[in-house]
Amino acid sequence: DFMEWEFNELVDSWKMDDLLMLYNGQTLIENIEWKDVTTQKILSEAIDKKKVKDFKDLIADTDLARRQFQSLEGDFSSGWLSALPTHCNRMTNAEFETALRLRLRSDVYADNWVCDYCNGKRAMDMKGYHAIECRGGGDRIVRHNALREVLNEFCKEAAWNPEVEKKNLLKGTKERPGDIFLPNFSRSRGMAVDITVSSPVQQKYRGNTELGLAAQKAADAKHDKYDKKCDAAGYKFSAFSVESFGVIDDESGRLCGFLSFITFALSSRLVLPTLNLKPTH
Repeated sequence: DFMEWEFNELVDSWKMDDLLMLYNGQTLIENIEWKDVTTQKILSEAIDKKKVKDFKDLIADTDLARRQFQSLEGDFSSGWLSALPTHCNRMTNAEFETALRLRLRSDVYADNWVCDYCNGKRAMDMKGYHAIECRGGGDRIVRHNALREVLNEFCKEAAWNPEVEKKNLLKGTKERPGDIFLPNFSRSRGMAVDITVSSPVQQKYRGNTELGLAAQKAADAKHDKYDKKCDAAGYKFSAFSVESFGVIDDESGRLCGFLSFITFALSSRLVLPTLNLKPTH
């Protein structure tokens, strides 16, 4: 029998016009009854896959565009488009438009100019890439704090009694390993959660083909810095690592998943398990 995988193999060699003709009921190859071996769902998925493949081929030689599109393929990178607005995650019209422009690689600015905060060494490009990672002006702090407040609200809904920017977690130092501290996270042991946001279009990731590498590298750096110190102080440490286009690392994904389960369980009065995030560090 003609199998679906054989159909997908053939699709790779076709043009988009061929797929659309088939979708509209026109036979392309003799001796194959397409209506018997394909469904509208399979055809629709094939068209979507073909569009993605053609677009990847189009931007293959443009490293920045390729890295951005790679990041946009992550599991959570499109979540904000379908998320219901709440009191802590509403976007203004200007914010939503800018986010869409960044996602679609439309021009955010009308022209290029030299960044005022980088001593004339960096250009503020029209696509907004530099604005995402620029350390000047305080925008990165605003973004970080906004993410912290959203995560804090979810932790409150899970009844984890979060404490924001708790002091003296590492006694004798001024270090703050946790943007949010959860005093009784697991087995009566607390956990410090430190939020970090990285950009996959930074120069140091030029040529990268690994999805989520920027988020994972940032998380690794946080764990290297705080794991042993927090363990010696008697609590766990977790890095909540996000890329600027929405990808999060596996550890953060597990924390989000458990947060969702906890809030559902509390509303449904289910018996709650003990969680171990099991960081691979």
